[in-house]
Amino acid sequence: PPASACSCVGYNFEEAVESADLIADARVRERLSPLPGEASYAVVVDRVWKGEERRQIVLRTNDQPTACGLGRLPAGYELRLWAHGEDGRYSMSWCAYPVDGDYQTEPERLTAMLGEPTDLTGEPTSLRRSWVIAGVSVPVIVLTTGLIIWLVQQRRGQRR
Repeated sequence: PPASACSCVGYNFEEAVESADLIADARVRERLSPLPGEASYAVVVDRVWKGEERRQIVLRTNDQPTACGLGRLPAGYELRLWAHGEDGRYSMSWCAYPVDGDYQTEPERLTAMLGEPTDLTGEPTSLRRSWVIAGVSVPVIVLTTGLIIWLVQQRRGQRR
């Protein structure tokens, strides 16, 4: 990984397969999160070796590679997911990739271990509104609530 300050324990290939909830080939559709430091993306899943067979998911990561995040991913960026999560909401860092993995040979190794991947490329890719709510609105609501509490406390402090 390009994250020189990132420090991971690291998994070998078999451990990474065991640890991941979702192993899939995917591509970024769009960035959802406006928050600095955290990045949420709508991701289109093309084929799945392990985990939920859902055409689209929300993927969260840190947008700083030095914090082991995947960084800022442009629309159309293709990646192999070794992600953790469920119900269409996953997270991933550079630490999830196997230390002895090779992007070119991984499909063959994954197929040998897990069987043929499920091809989802024939499924529709329309973004559901609920994913945007799950990926973006909840953090925005939390931050807004915190700001309101802070403002109320500031106002109370001025009255004294």
